[in-house]
Amino acid sequence: MISDVDIKNIIQETVVGLDTDELSNDKDFTEVGIDSLDHLSILLALEEKLGIKKIPDDKIDECRSISGILNHISDD
Repeated sequence: MISDVDIKNIIQETVVGLDTDELSNDKDFTEVGIDSLDHLSILLALEEKLGIKKIPDDKIDECRSISGILNHISDD
């Protein structure tokens, strides 16, 4: 099972210079300075490193927080 810690680790590896201590599970990525390109990079890294299925384009906006990603994963 994928946890919030797994996702934070991927975010830390993907977004250079981001302090993930500021990132709570419900905080929108834009609130901590993650732009749309970084957001897509995070989702691609999650797909590759954690083996989750490709996130459909119409679900990307639902995955703008750690909680959103976990909800998406649990729905699959």
